[in-house]
Amino acid sequence: MLVPVAPYCERDGLEQMKEEIEAENEGITVTTKVRWLKPWALIARHQPPAATVLFSVRDKKQAKKLLEGGVRISGRKQAAYIFVPEGLDTQCAKCCEWGHSEHRCGRNRPWCGLCAGDHRTECPVVECKADVRAGRSLS
Repeated sequence: MLVPVAPYCERDGLEQMKEEIEAENEGITVTTKVRWLKPWALIARHQPPAATVLFSVRDKKQAKKLLEGGVRISGRKQAAYIFVPEGLDTQCAKCCEWGHSEHRCGRNRPWCGLCAGDHRTECPVVECKADVRAGRSLS
């Protein structure tokens, strides 16, 4: 969930945010500490107007309510999304390397996981050495 940074940058800001979420969203219980997705040092250095926070709620019914209706915080409704953490088993759709997703990829150009060409693995390129659409592969 993307929230304004300024009101919550003080020492107890995220605890205040947790209280606001519970107060402004009837029937919602936040069961974890609210935390910034990115390290606070990075947020403080770049000073964005808004940043993403993570938190958990009591059950699937509450989660569904927030996902469908949004989350009220600081008097505004914000969209809520399911957070899927990246792990060692995450494969990048851009470079085909493991341990990160496409939006965190540091490569400038894509890399095909089938033919090592400089295009995405979907292989829309006719000259791709591994023409998966025709059922042929590198051999």
